[in-house]
Amino acid sequence: MPRPTVHKPAGYTSVAPYLTVSGAQGTIDFLIRVFDAQTLRVIPGGDGRIAHAEMRIDDTVTMLTDAVEG
Repeated sequence: MPRPTVHKPAGYTSVAPYLTVSGAQGTIDFLIRVFDAQTLRVIPGGDGRIAHAEMRIDDTVTMLTDAVEG
């Protein structure tokens, strides 16, 4: 059976963790301080939270967002 076409952005690994956290900015600060992470992008939400962020640690991109009710 043929393999399906896979879309993966250049520079991203095949599996990328996506974290939903309370206090995404604090998590970003932690990743920078402890793992020397590089911020790739931060997309703010309309309510002051972070809607989406991407951080590179070595060869892995970790994505995260602020948790919301429900």
